[in-house]
Amino acid sequence: NEESKTPQERFNNSKEEVTPEKVAEMIEVSFLQSCLQLSQGYVDVLKLFIVAVQAGYERRLPLKELIPLVEVCPVNSAGRELMKEEKSLRDEWMLVVYSVLDSLMTRNDVDSSLGGNGKGGDELMLVE
Repeated sequence: NEESKTPQERFNNSKEEVTPEKVAEMIEVSFLQSCLQLSQGYVDVLKLFIVAVQAGYERRLPLKELIPLVEVCPVNSAGRELMKEEKSLRDEWMLVVYSVLDSLMTRNDVDSSLGGNGKGGDELMLVE
């Protein structure tokens, strides 16, 4: 049942090929809306931003390649050039997502090597 799947499951099962450029577009489109929604206390669009960045991570796209792809993305959802501070904030958020995912992978690897279930105790749910 498609409705019972999480956004991440629907994204992973989509028929459309997700290219690095498509990942960059998803990040570009969700970033500014994440900022606007977060300023009003809503986190739903921020979750979409996280899923978009996670897609890059899962495709093993290094940030040093992904960030320039986002910068040259032809979609301009802001309708203007982002300010230097906005670009910096976007890059920092992307780094945070990659760092959290790296940490979770390391934690799972250590737990698995100790005979655990690979979940490392408390789980961190990135998206619902």
